[in-house]
Amino acid sequence: MISLSKKSRHILHELKRNWKDVRWLKSRSWYYFRRYYAKIKSNRGIFVMAEDWDNLIILDACRYDTFKEVTGIDVDYRISRGSGTEEFLIENFANRKFNDTIYVTANPQVDVFVRDSFYKVISVWKYSWDNELNTVLPQTVVDYALEAKERFPDKRLIIHFIQPHYPFIKDPEIKFEDWKKGRISLDEIYKAYKRNLEAVIPYAFQLAKALDGKSVITSDHGEAFGEWALPFPVKVVTHLNYIHIPVLVKVPWLVFESEERREIRFGNEKQRLKDRIRKLKEKGKL
Repeated sequence: MISLSKKSRHILHELKRNWKDVRWLKSRSWYYFRRYYAKIKSNRGIFVMAEDWDNLIILDACRYDTFKEVTGIDVDYRISRGSGTEEFLIENFANRKFNDTIYVTANPQVDVFVRDSFYKVISVWKYSWDNELNTVLPQTVVDYALEAKERFPDKRLIIHFIQPHYPFIKDPEIKFEDWKKGRISLDEIYKAYKRNLEAVIPYAFQLAKALDGKSVITSDHGEAFGEWALPFPVKVVTHLNYIHIPVLVKVPWLVFESEERREIRFGNEKQRLKDRIRKLKEKGKL
């Protein structure tokens, strides 16, 4: 009897549930076609864990050119291994263990795809989600990151903001659905996206300077506003995994050097046990 993997069972379950839905079939077929094409092409993206940093600050869906324009800095760039967060996370972290790293995230996809890859994942989105704006605010991420710095002084930190990714915290009334329905222009969407980046930049800079060691501000992927997804004959708005066009994989790489570097250590089982006991006490189980 053939034993199916968990992933294969999930795919079969999806297919069984949705095979009559033509839109779903088209969407999944397009996804797997892109994924297959990306596999046969060489991925030129960097492995972020192989780069030199103590703190990696990720601005979700941040275009390189827009970052340059907003900051006024002639910033360096890197090529990401993903054109969407899912692909970025899987390509960089899946099926690996980084016991020297704490991941502070406002993006739930970290928990979905690579939660077990790190010494600890601090899921800010679980504890401090803004229900009114439907996102996590930048100041909240800063607060959790500074707390992580104090709790784990011998670990590398990855800090993942949601912005400039939609929703737009400065323009909450502007939604992609309204553009799809023809109510607003794509130019209005881009302006709101740009203001979202302007909103998060001061917090990212504050964090890069406040954290000990060498910090880098970058992105998991970019954002498209009607660019052609060559070699596919389609135009992209927002982003799609496995579409490796420049606006989606060219990301900023702004370095904040430091004369003093943190002494990074791998997994500390005593500390892990202390953290476990503390959590149990907080929940009233001890």
